[in-house]
Amino acid sequence: MFFRENPIFGRKVFFIDPPYTIEHKIVEKLKEQEYEVYILKDYTFAKSVLRNFENAICFINIKQQLSLKEWYNYIKSFQYDDTLKSVFLGIMASKVPESSIEKFIMNLKLPGGYIGLDGITPEEITKKISGILEINGAKGKRKYLSLTCSKDEALTGYIAHGNKLFTMTFENISSIGISCFLDNDLSKILVKNTLLTNVSLSLGRWSVITQCIVYSINEMNGKTTALLLFAKGTPKETKDSLRKYIYDVLDKKLQQLIKGSTEDNENYFTMTFPSDGQETPDYNPPTEEDSEVENAEPLDEEEDIEKTEESEAKAPTEITEEETETK
Repeated sequence: MFFRENPIFGRKVFFIDPPYTIEHKIVEKLKEQEYEVYILKDYTFAKSVLRNFENAICFINIKQQLSLKEWYNYIKSFQYDDTLKSVFLGIMASKVPESSIEKFIMNLKLPGGYIGLDGITPEEITKKISGILEINGAKGKRKYLSLTCSKDEALTGYIAHGNKLFTMTFENISSIGISCFLDNDLSKILVKNTLLTNVSLSLGRWSVITQCIVYSINEMNGKTTALLLFAKGTPKETKDSLRKYIYDVLDKKLQQLIKGSTEDNENYFTMTFPSDGQETPDYNPPTEEDSEVENAEPLDEEEDIEKTEESEAKAPTEITEEETETK
């Protein structure tokens, strides 16, 4: 069991090279649930990125890029890195023998658990991942993901009140509302619970006119801030567009971080660790049937994951140290 206290502001959630259906379908469902989710396509930059987020949760697809032995050592190496040992890891895979999965679960620290992808629908996988994220406090105390706005982001906003047009300066935005700075004239007019019927928002190429309720007004250091919540009946499309914009900005920041990251060139096949009473498990060589599974086509976005179930009986009972296939 892992008893570390969950962070107030939640955890960033990463997937390392997830299967097609998870990347294109399930991750979107998690975003709709307001989890802060990212995709890392290349494991060689994962450690460098994760060192910036010590409270992150990271799910690793152990059927891609490295062999099982290498993934085992990769995961174990987190325990010996002071900046990475606090990251919560989990694994996911299809067509891996239970005996091999058991070695991961019994010998490694995996607070993110194991997600088996065989014979299970996308809905069931989403529910399982959501449960893991909830238990590990991925949202923290917040209910919605917000974006702190900076001057270089293409955000503009106006409030039409009376016969005047007032400019808003954004502090942060979310799918349920906006925190903004008000100019002096508008701050003298607005009061809590005021219904604003003409609020114009422009986020990059997307713009909308909507209604907002003034939830609160605060003054600090000579500045007036207001929290505006979207009025009841705001179209789902408006909230979805705001959420998409937030994730687009966050993803661009991740890509910038990756560009400045150091590539991981460690040889995880030959890696050794200080003696801790545990040895890297041995694996049998892959069989011809196992190679067929490795080279199978990815699931179509609309295909059920359980369609791969037929090949399950062909998977080898063990996989070994000599396994060197990488994908």
